[in-house]
Amino acid sequence: MERYDLLREWMNDNSVTLAWAGKKMGMTGQGVGRLLRAARIPVKRHEALVLLGFPIELLPRAENYVRKAIVPV
Repeated sequence: MERYDLLREWMNDNSVTLAWAGKKMGMTGQGVGRLLRAARIPVKRHEALVLLGFPIELLPRAENYVRKAIVPV
């Protein structure tokens, strides 16, 4: 099983929804879902998810990074 599938299974077992996590984090459930599917997430968001009870081993890697600007062609 993939990391995200295991995480979703944990969420189902613990009655945790993306909407609930989003509300607690001040963002949308869709935004939380995008974070959880990513390979890496900002340290601030990783810490917030851990405080909500998400298992560290199932979360994406915590890393602060700078997104490169998208240059129109």
